[in-house]
Amino acid sequence: QALTARRGMARVELATGKVQSGKTSLVAARVEQARARGLRVAGVLAVDREDEDGVVRRGLTLVSENTTIPFQANQGRPCPDCTGACQDVPASSPTGDPVVSVGNFVFFKSAFDRAEAEIRGAAQAGVDLVVVDEVGPLELKRQEGLYHVVGELLEARSQFPKMSVVIVVRSQLRDKFTETYNLTADDVIDLDLGDACGAEGVLR
Repeated sequence: QALTARRGMARVELATGKVQSGKTSLVAARVEQARARGLRVAGVLAVDREDEDGVVRRGLTLVSENTTIPFQANQGRPCPDCTGACQDVPASSPTGDPVVSVGNFVFFKSAFDRAEAEIRGAAQAGVDLVVVDEVGPLELKRQEGLYHVVGELLEARSQFPKMSVVIVVRSQLRDKFTETYNLTADDVIDLDLGDACGAEGVLR
């Protein structure tokens, strides 16, 4: 059931926490619960997937289609105080596709394009539940990636006051997120997972 709106706008649920705190698992469970109830769901989930060569990389699940597409182009993983020199950060993907570098990670630009289309379609249709996993430094510090389409989604709350919006944000970026998108305390519900680990114990 959609959350009761404040001031005629759907509230935004922020799933916050550190790496491995279970943010993606929590949001994925919300999606499955809504889907089981026959609600319209859309958005994106960043999930770990094993390639044919046995390497685990991030994939991007398009929620409305319930399909996962390649997302991460390299094998980079975050490490404490890493400058990125220890990671394999290519200038482009092996197939020559455009990529976007974010810290130790390199992602396919085409995946961002698909994600943007998914979220924009959800905002225009006013589905029951929209999830965005996740909004991070690329959006909040560089104003790239999903920055613009997330703004469109948040603005759509006034048109669809019963639409539930759940966004994954790491704890240290929570205040930057609300500042960037001009959200007040009345606009937001915090789902703070703290330092807890997800059931799978994998990178989230």
